[in-house]
Amino acid sequence: VRIPECLFDYCKNLQKIYLPDTIREIDDFAFRGCSNLKQIKLSNNIQYIGDYAFAGCSSLTDITNIPDKMDFGQKVFAGCASLTKFEFPQQNSIVPYGMFQFCKSLVEIQLGNKTDRIEDHAFDGCINLKYVDFPSVTYIGSYAFRNCMSINDIQLGNDLENISAHAFKGCKNLQSFNLSNVKTIGSCAFGKCVSLKVMKCGDNVECVEDHAFDGCVSLHNINLPNVCEIDAYACRNCVSLGVVEFGAKVEDIDTLVSLRIKQLKDEGNDEKDISENLKKFYYKNLKNESLILYVGEDDNKIIATGGILIYNLVPYFENETGIIANVVNMYTDIYYRRQ
Repeated sequence: VRIPECLFDYCKNLQKIYLPDTIREIDDFAFRGCSNLKQIKLSNNIQYIGDYAFAGCSSLTDITNIPDKMDFGQKVFAGCASLTKFEFPQQNSIVPYGMFQFCKSLVEIQLGNKTDRIEDHAFDGCINLKYVDFPSVTYIGSYAFRNCMSINDIQLGNDLENISAHAFKGCKNLQSFNLSNVKTIGSCAFGKCVSLKVMKCGDNVECVEDHAFDGCVSLHNINLPNVCEIDAYACRNCVSLGVVEFGAKVEDIDTLVSLRIKQLKDEGNDEKDISENLKKFYYKNLKNESLILYVGEDDNKIIATGGILIYNLVPYFENETGIIANVVNMYTDIYYRRQ
């Protein structure tokens, strides 16, 4: 048995719904715009709720008897401005398009370990959503968390691979973000995240699209160790940005040693075997981040290097931190010069 499409559409005096166990489906728009509806008890056998079924139920606060697995259409609870929390079915894999869009009172969302996709606009405009814990998510769609202005902590698992365009745009209280296995950061993904200070990107980030961090006025450190492409305006208006880290890793040491020896020979130095000393130097200083090396590649082959060596002196009046940095190891393979 199902509740047909638009059956109670805009029944503004409806306040409570108790569905018998014979009900398996709620069709599109079934209770849309029931602005005084406060409570829903779903049937034990509910399997599907259709598009916009409870959209605009602005007084809805209580949804009970949610099964471990069921299917949802698009924008099922969009505009439910009084809804404060929702326990998502533990066996569901997808948060559908616009499901909680403009749920302005939503503070907490609990997803199961099998939820791996958050579709476009899923939490768009949830201005009071404060905490996000999505352990198994691999994909975050466009505008998924746009203008979630209260979010300050996001816990994501190691499976997230893609953050789509505008996904976290306008999250004004977000302060840090760890992109351990993300490959692509979409256009304007973190635009106008004005409190974002540190962005830690893992070794898998390959592409940062246009305007990705545009307007992140507090961002002062971004680490992009293996990025292959950064599009136009990616860091526009990042007025506090002081450190951008690209470059070599411990795994590149053998190639770095080879280029350094070539450099010394080109400069006319006597040939000596200092390979082991160079390996120790690179390993120690890359690991403790006192050496930041930038590399140029051609067809995945390192053909040029340059870097900054950071060390500490006793602080003095002109340098209160005592931190000094020298440009070092500038070298381009002879076959790539003047190109």
